[in-house]
Amino acid sequence: MPASPESVRVDSGGAAAAAAPVPDASAHRRVARNFLFNAGGYVLTVGVAFLIAPLQVHKLGNAAYGIWVVMQNLISYSILMDFGMRYAVQREAARIYALHQSEELNGMLSTAALLACIPAAVALLAGGGAALFYPHWFTAPPGLMTPTRVALAFTAVAVALAFPGVVFNSVLAALSRYDILGVRNAAVLVAQALLLWYFLTHGYSLISVAAIYLGTVAAGQMLDAICAFRQIPQLRLRLRLVSRARARSFFRFSSYAFVVSIAVRLIYETDNLVVGWSLGAAAVAFYAVAGGLVGYARDWMSTVTRLYNPIAARMDALGEGEGLRELFVSGTRVGMLLVLPACFGLWAAGRAFLSLWMGPAFALNSGPALMWLTVTALICPFSGTYMPIFYATNRHRISAWMALGEAVANLALSLLLVRRWGIVGVAVGSVIPALINQLVLQPAYAMRLLGVGPLRFYGQALLRPLALAVVPTAGLAALATSGHLQTWPTWLAGCVAATLVYGGLVWALGLEARERQLVAQSWSKLRSMGAMLARRTGTAEEK
Repeated sequence: MPASPESVRVDSGGAAAAAAPVPDASAHRRVARNFLFNAGGYVLTVGVAFLIAPLQVHKLGNAAYGIWVVMQNLISYSILMDFGMRYAVQREAARIYALHQSEELNGMLSTAALLACIPAAVALLAGGGAALFYPHWFTAPPGLMTPTRVALAFTAVAVALAFPGVVFNSVLAALSRYDILGVRNAAVLVAQALLLWYFLTHGYSLISVAAIYLGTVAAGQMLDAICAFRQIPQLRLRLRLVSRARARSFFRFSSYAFVVSIAVRLIYETDNLVVGWSLGAAAVAFYAVAGGLVGYARDWMSTVTRLYNPIAARMDALGEGEGLRELFVSGTRVGMLLVLPACFGLWAAGRAFLSLWMGPAFALNSGPALMWLTVTALICPFSGTYMPIFYATNRHRISAWMALGEAVANLALSLLLVRRWGIVGVAVGSVIPALINQLVLQPAYAMRLLGVGPLRFYGQALLRPLALAVVPTAGLAALATSGHLQTWPTWLAGCVAATLVYGGLVWALGLEARERQLVAQSWSKLRSMGAMLARRTGTAEEK
């Protein structure tokens, strides 16, 4: 069924969509290219973290590095102060741009930019207070008192800059220009890594790390603004375009997006606290290793599902109900196909990997929790698809309370089961609410909203991908139980072989004809780009 009238637009300060604009077909063709850029960014991020983390530990020292890690955690939680504004801006920008309403777009972004100054001011004030009192809250050696205060001040400025910067970043995401965002993120990440390597190897310490973070964040926000204005030449930010009605509509939408953000934090970031409080710090290490591996699997899946936000908003703005239904079914299926290799790798070869990477003690203690937590990665494509649709249609209010209910149930069950089963109990306490909410309740709400039958949805999005993973999972498990994955070469060979078998099955049976054509076209373009770069490099060398 088409989108309901109340979901056509959120802001009461804008003009109604009178004309029926032509859909932006190029946005759909851009999905495969965007995925390639997101996937490349994911690989680059993991690789840089793998290389830079040991350097920071050894050059900063344990105390200074511990202080910086705590600051990074504060940064992570401070992002919540935008109260869901990121989702509101991205949704409205995608909708208004699809309707070709330039003046409305300028008014919405002008209002959003002014509202973003509020959390920015709070971040500056809070950062100033933390710079004064932080060393007393967190024990720091006497020699690190002043560096800690200065680093906190730099970090507060960086956080403050990030809030207005969300406006331009969200504009690029709303236009489905994840290729631009991918290049921008890669440039900032590489620059940050090179600066850290240079200054840390030359004897600089905590203040330099914070200054580099501030400088690269500022550069990133500047690049976002430049790219946004280049993509939309008619974009203007004017104080006279700010509207109270638009501000009220933002708060109505973003308040429930904020509830979702809180719920996600509770679901994925409280387990370690439960383990530490109940079992001690040593148990946290075992659980954190398992949770970290599953987190990488979820991040890998999100390289495609994050693309759904602007697509869903554009479809809803144009009244493409059938497109939303197809996105719900096919989008979940593609996410499942993408995350399954990581899941069957963790299930079948996870303990062998832990033994090789961290030692037999982690295989013994982290392995069982890893098996359970992998289920949460398996069902993540469901939430990665229905949440963009809920945001696009302004139906995320009920979903927000469902997510919060999952978070509360997660915490309660984990506290109840940790005493009986240890860290496995915490993992089970996370899995049960996730299965009920993300696999049953929220999809049922989405199916009712979109008019999709359960047989169509679960058959295509769940059973079809799982059937393709049976053979590679069984083969990899057989290799693991027979002791053939006890060295890095054999482990890598086994995983590569299983992934190739799975990839062949997906290409033949998992993808639709149009999806195979899209992948082939994107691969052809990628090869052409590589050949062109090679020719230019060769020409430059000859000169």
